[in-house]
Amino acid sequence: MHSNGVAHKDWYLHIDQIPAPNRPSYVVRVSDFYTDNGFTAYLIKAVRKNALEVSASLIVVGAALGFLMKRRMGNPKAA
Repeated sequence: MHSNGVAHKDWYLHIDQIPAPNRPSYVVRVSDFYTDNGFTAYLIKAVRKNALEVSASLIVVGAALGFLMKRRMGNPKAA
């Protein structure tokens, strides 16, 4: 960390070895803020299993919202 990744390119994998008083505030362990539960695992598994459907759905929803916003911005109502 102190060498900006030059000496040890995988320093972020060993954050537990950095003493807390010496650890900068911007270096945090994600696991400290993440609680694993069954529902989260189910969602991750569902997205991995249906990645094509999820990505296609997001593209369609984004395109529809973009079209609606463009249409709304192009036709201002007269007051």
